[in-house]
Amino acid sequence: MALDSATQLLIYGPSKSLPVSHFKLSILPEAHPSINCFQALDYFQTGRAHLLLISRTPGIAGGAIGVITLGGPFS
Repeated sequence: MALDSATQLLIYGPSKSLPVSHFKLSILPEAHPSINCFQALDYFQTGRAHLLLISRTPGIAGGAIGVITLGGPFS
């Protein structure tokens, strides 16, 4: 699973009508549903990402079940 950067979208001109494949996508970090909340928070505190894909099969397509985001007062 990949994610497009908001920075890329801010400089994108809608009149260009470029397909998503035109943009460089970032790989979304994945974790198994057994991860506990403190482990997820520790990961967010590294500053590498603010989204975490929860997957039954991390690293293998087809297992995504949700996304955890660091938002609210911490972002």
